[in-house]
Amino acid sequence: MTPLIETSFEATEAEAEALLDIIVEANQANGISSKGSDELMIRLNHPETGALIGGLYAERYYGWLFVRYLAVPKALRGQGWGTRLLQMAEARARECGCIGLWLDTFSFQAASFYRQHGFESFGRIDHYPPGHERVFFQKRLSAAP
Repeated sequence: MTPLIETSFEATEAEAEALLDIIVEANQANGISSKGSDELMIRLNHPETGALIGGLYAERYYGWLFVRYLAVPKALRGQGWGTRLLQMAEARARECGCIGLWLDTFSFQAASFYRQHGFESFGRIDHYPPGHERVFFQKRLSAAP
């Protein structure tokens, strides 16, 4: 079979899910399962309206907690809210027996914040976006099983 190649700058959710299914199937064929994966959402809500104004969203896979988003509104920065969110995520990761946490950020965002909280850089992409870096961090909680 020779597949046809098609290029597009758009994809449907169904197409993305179909590719993920192929990857999961290949992982399972190699004895790697995403069983036990789950999400963690820690919300910062407005005290009067209850609207979401910040928080942390993470996903647990393969024994690691991936912090996908951590957002603190500008008016609340420097007051310990980011630290509190990270501590709560780390506590949850420990409860789940995770090896560690990992995340990525940009050099102009929160790289120094994560270093202050015990995260170590394990990679970066220079000039992403131009003039800056995308930095990848990890914080180990335990040795690999």
